[in-house]
Amino acid sequence: MPGGNFKAIDKEALIHDLSKKYDYLDLDYLERLFNLYGTRAGLVLSKVFAIGDLGLNFGKSLYQVEVDYLMQEEFALTPEDITERRTKLYLFFDENNLKELGKYMEKNR
Repeated sequence: MPGGNFKAIDKEALIHDLSKKYDYLDLDYLERLFNLYGTRAGLVLSKVFAIGDLGLNFGKSLYQVEVDYLMQEEFALTPEDITERRTKLYLFFDENNLKELGKYMEKNR
């Protein structure tokens, strides 16, 4: 699987490396990204040099950079595709979150 090119024993060290490189980002956020994307978490964050570079926050810890990655690299098409199938964040999203995410996705297809 993409991003799974590491040994389980190296997971903590790889997350630590991410936390050093992106020391301005929350460790829980980085762990969530790594758990979803593995070594591709760096690709998700490749244009992030400051917290503001994460872009829009659609709720919980789903930022524009992740949505853009999912749309471009994993061909996500709908808010449900992202929140239910890929990130499992649907439990934390309300109707307004999904609506804003849907507007963004529609505009940026």
